[in-house]
Amino acid sequence: MKHNPDQLNAEERRRALWERRVALEPIREERSRRRDECQKGLRYWVRPSHLLEPMLRAFHLFDRGRRNATHPTIRRVSFAFDALPAALDGFRLLHLSDLHFRSGDPAFAETLRDFVAGVDADLCVLTGDYCFEYHGPYEHVIEQMSAFMAGVHTRLGTVAIFGNHDHSTFLEPLTDMGIRVLVNDSLAVTVNGARLRLVGVDDPHFFRCDDLAAAMDGAGEDDFVVMLIHSPERFAEAAEAGGHLYLCGHTHWGQVRLPVLGAVFVNARCPRRYCFGPWRYRGMQGYTSAGLGTTDVPVRFNCPPSGALIELKRRDTT
Repeated sequence: MKHNPDQLNAEERRRALWERRVALEPIREERSRRRDECQKGLRYWVRPSHLLEPMLRAFHLFDRGRRNATHPTIRRVSFAFDALPAALDGFRLLHLSDLHFRSGDPAFAETLRDFVAGVDADLCVLTGDYCFEYHGPYEHVIEQMSAFMAGVHTRLGTVAIFGNHDHSTFLEPLTDMGIRVLVNDSLAVTVNGARLRLVGVDDPHFFRCDDLAAAMDGAGEDDFVVMLIHSPERFAEAAEAGGHLYLCGHTHWGQVRLPVLGAVFVNARCPRRYCFGPWRYRGMQGYTSAGLGTTDVPVRFNCPPSGALIELKRRDTT
């Protein structure tokens, strides 16, 4: 039965979009399996990214790129806002994205666990893509996610959203780990009377099951709004909806960046200026993470994996 979105309230729209995502997941998995079969047989057209690994191996660069992908860094970023309540001045968000846990590689989760263990932050936000593969089984994702989360220690916990690699079956086990997963919903965090509103939408890139209006339902005029959206592709809508800060990933900053030319692919339907690091759109500021993992090919060149420790600052208007 099809629904007219204008006739549904926020909760009904969330439910309808979740049902749509669940229905689309087996279609995505079947496409992925067929693509992998075609690639192995070289019978049909393959994406340029699939040619990267044999090229790197031919030039003896593959192992170097794989090593590059296993040394994450933390980027310290500060954003100043006129609208930031005084109680949130100095609030620190640990922003991590695109972990892409691979089957058969538990050591990567342990590396990330040790990497985040010493980071001092008030809140951790995860902006999607916890799986490397596009199809199951997915048990390794939950196992490695649990190992990784053992290193995350923040005062107010962890909030997460889903990306285009993620599966609906992740929702319950992530919740059981103590992670609050937002699917077209929001969470208000109160700090000394000031409200930080975390607004999280579902994946806008492949599933296109995001609903900013439903996610913003219940937000107050005085809330400081942090948008958690997997891809930068909704920057204009987020600004229109009243977002102050937009945190995303998905692009991996290209993952492989050529000298002078930079990233060849960013895989996002938006201007490239929103695909790398800090940016601004009208009155909203944003940060696109380079991500901690890899996709398609497990290598990085001129683009180290990174998370961000983001400090919110109140701009002095006197």
